[in-house]
Amino acid sequence: MIHTTTEARKDLALTTLAAITHADSPDVAAILKAVSSALRETPEQLSCPLADEEIRDEGRAEGRAEGRADALLIVLEQRGVAVPDEARDRITRCGDPEQLRRRLARAVTAASVEDVFVEP
Repeated sequence: MIHTTTEARKDLALTTLAAITHADSPDVAAILKAVSSALRETPEQLSCPLADEEIRDEGRAEGRAEGRADALLIVLEQRGVAVPDEARDRITRCGDPEQLRRRLARAVTAASVEDVFVEP
């Protein structure tokens, strides 16, 4: 879990998505404080895509499956994990926010898109 500005600065995209993923967690305040500090210290041309209003709105859309599906695709894209059209459709058609939350958490460390779909 990310709790310091130093940790947040290492990977701003994943830190931003960690805040979305852990929106229900008691630790979300620490994550948000860390990412906020890191973004304030980051040149605007680097932080602007991360502070985009659409991404922030997705983070606020707790309980909305489409917000979590979009966040999951962003995580995979940022990590360079290939997402074929079939997998993209499977992600965006999933209407279960809890299942998408679990998949989003797995996407942060998944080696492939197939790893995201594996239920423990």
